[in-house]
Amino acid sequence: MTSQALTLSRESTSTAGTTRLLRTGEIKKVVVIGIGNSGGDIAVELSKVTKQLYLSTRRGAWIFNRLSDKGFPSDLLINRLMILLWSVLPFGLSCSLAERRLNQKLDHSLYNLKPKHRIFSQHPTVNDELPNRILSGTVQVKPNIRRFQ
Repeated sequence: MTSQALTLSRESTSTAGTTRLLRTGEIKKVVVIGIGNSGGDIAVELSKVTKQLYLSTRRGAWIFNRLSDKGFPSDLLINRLMILLWSVLPFGLSCSLAERRLNQKLDHSLYNLKPKHRIFSQHPTVNDELPNRILSGTVQVKPNIRRFQ
């Protein structure tokens, strides 16, 4: 079998169309480039039908679940928490507290996810299934791609 390259693009390829292609068993390894919300969603869906999926990230990302403590939506809780923390604490201390809390659920350093930026500096990746896929090994996080062969 000849090696195949797969290019994923939000504009040109739908996840459902790609999943139908992969169910034929033609592609065993996939690389998803980018760990934003779309990249995370695509990685989760494709990891269900490929033998191995690599998720490449240049800078890492903070991964949030949609559901927070006691069933509250995490974005609602985070927005209220940010307003409270920023009104009382300096930015760096607010970030440290939130990063510690998030790392209690998933150690971002251990799984090559820890970003170079602070938690409130950029938009986080929101995905419920991605941490489970990473922990089970069906998605492997890799640093920035240097070259294709």
